[in-house]
Amino acid sequence: MARSFTLLVPLMSLGPVYCQPVIHATDHLPVPGTTRIVYLQEPNGMVIPTGENMTWDFSWLSMQGTQTATYEAVVDPGLLALGATVSTYNAPALGAVILGVDTGGLKDHFPSANPCGGMEVSDNLKLLPPTLTYGDTLLDDYMSSCVNEFYGQYESGLHTVTGDGWGTLSMPWGIVENVLQITFLKEYAIMEMPPVYVTAYRSVGTRFYHPGAVEPVVAVEYLYRLDGNTLVELYSQLYYIVEVGL
Repeated sequence: MARSFTLLVPLMSLGPVYCQPVIHATDHLPVPGTTRIVYLQEPNGMVIPTGENMTWDFSWLSMQGTQTATYEAVVDPGLLALGATVSTYNAPALGAVILGVDTGGLKDHFPSANPCGGMEVSDNLKLLPPTLTYGDTLLDDYMSSCVNEFYGQYESGLHTVTGDGWGTLSMPWGIVENVLQITFLKEYAIMEMPPVYVTAYRSVGTRFYHPGAVEPVVAVEYLYRLDGNTLVELYSQLYYIVEVGL
């Protein structure tokens, strides 16, 4: 059964008035040598409202599980030659993800599974533009492939990132003000060969970023496979952090 999401009333003229937050990609690249505990929760089909000067109530969250995110420096010469600051993020349920920042924003250098032992990315998946605030939208076409003598995999898609809301989060551990709500939609296809087999996917979700936190304070994500006109859910997760100092 889908959870009923509780929305506190929008912040009116009472109390402090906050400006729309602006996030910068350079602030959201993990720092090598640090770790963070990520708390996991089932989202149960929740739909999160969007808007200006909102308060979103996540105070009901409980710790159903944890994973540790570990950040390590990347020493691969090929990656360093890309001219980006790169680090490894062992993300919840995703394995090792290579993130980098350059003039194009925050990018994922390995946007899918890597069964070939080496991924050649011709157009990196952009997770965030250099700056993003409420009302901004990023449209990003990306492409990657990995090929060896036995197998080939090619991935291409469109990633849409939108600043859909801003306001305050009510968390189990306290209040976080000045957050930017980002919704994302990634529609992509993976072609594997031999034999040639193409599968279409759709990834959707919401992330709440704070300018002072590397990771989203809260994120809700769903992954679907497209079977004709039918969406088959493969994965869903809500995760959140306890960020000291927010």
